[in-house]
Amino acid sequence: MTGIPAYGGATAGDYTVFDLLLGYNTEIWGIRTAFNLNVTNLTDKFYSEGGWNYNAGREIALTTRVSF
Repeated sequence: MTGIPAYGGATAGDYTVFDLLLGYNTEIWGIRTAFNLNVTNLTDKFYSEGGWNYNAGREIALTTRVSF
């Protein structure tokens, strides 16, 4: 039988998730600065990683780091 795990439980099926990370390094007023944009689950695909929990959907984070 297909779709039934060997040791019980449930299968989630196949899925593909795309993430995106963009970074830009610059210098502002003589201070090294880095900007990062991170997008998790770019296509906002609905999936389960197993069990009964589902993904959180698309998440976007913009971070800035300065170095002295």
